[in-house]
Amino acid sequence: MHRHGLTRIAAIGALAGTLLFIACSPPEADRIAQHESDLDAITAAGERLIAAIDADDVPGILAELAPDHVTIAPGTPPLENPMSLEAWHADRVSMFDSSIEVEWQDIRLDVDLAAQRWTTHLTLQPLAGGEPVSGESQGLWVWERQADGSWKVLWSIWN
Repeated sequence: MHRHGLTRIAAIGALAGTLLFIACSPPEADRIAQHESDLDAITAAGERLIAAIDADDVPGILAELAPDHVTIAPGTPPLENPMSLEAWHADRVSMFDSSIEVEWQDIRLDVDLAAQRWTTHLTLQPLAGGEPVSGESQGLWVWERQADGSWKVLWSIWN
């Protein structure tokens, strides 16, 4: 076979591969719908998590976290296992009544991971009495799509 025949075969192969890729790719409308559905699911999970924090509901908090979740809170070593995380939240709940307000700043989504920035105003009212402690923080939740399609917080980091 001469050179022009090989070039033609290569061009036909490249064209066939491109057409197969396009044919197997979901339509743009489907990708947009999935993206919007994922954003809605993450937003709903974030609202459930904030509601659980506000209600001092430790099981509700833990329900929104990935099994291999890591919390990196100011002034503490990373909490890298469910037992230490549960104890940390239970300790807070045993000493304070929490009130939290959140403002969602931004969210970026890429297939199975999403990053969500937020600002919160948290007030901790000591259960033993005394003046409440209030403050604002900025943070980042990294969400991970789970095997069942749900979204859970993989990493929680704030200042």
